[in-house]
Amino acid sequence: MKEPNPSIHSGTSYSTKRPSLRTRKLLLGLTLLAGWGRTSILQAQDFGNETRFRLMTSRAEVQAFYRQKQERTRSKELERALIPQYNVDLSLTLSQFHKHIADMHYQHVACSICREHVKKIKQLAKKIDQGMK
Repeated sequence: MKEPNPSIHSGTSYSTKRPSLRTRKLLLGLTLLAGWGRTSILQAQDFGNETRFRLMTSRAEVQAFYRQKQERTRSKELERALIPQYNVDLSLTLSQFHKHIADMHYQHVACSICREHVKKIKQLAKKIDQGMK
C-alpha cells in the first residue's frame, strides 16, 4: 500500500519554491527588528544595572558621611568632657612655671625647663580652645 501525502491531508503545502523578493525583504526586516529589540532590552538591563550600582554606591557614601559625622561629634564631646582636666593641668603647669622663675630667673637666657613649661602651657591652652569650639 502506498502512504498518503501529508500535504494533501493537512492542508499545508510543502513546496520547494523560493520565497518572493518581497517576502524575503519582509523576513529580513522582521529578523533585524527582533535582533534590535533584544539588543535594546539588553541595553536597558545594562542601564538599569548601572543605575542600581550608582544608587547603591551613593547610599554607601551617604552612610559613611553620617558615620564620620557621628564620630566627629563623639570626639568633640569627649574633648569637651576633658576641658576641666585640661584647666587643672594648665593651672598646675603655670604654678610650677612661676615657682621656677621666682628667684631672679629672668637673668638666664636659655633655660630648657622654661621652654618645656611654655610648650606645655601652649598645648593645654590650644586643647582648651579647640574643646570650646
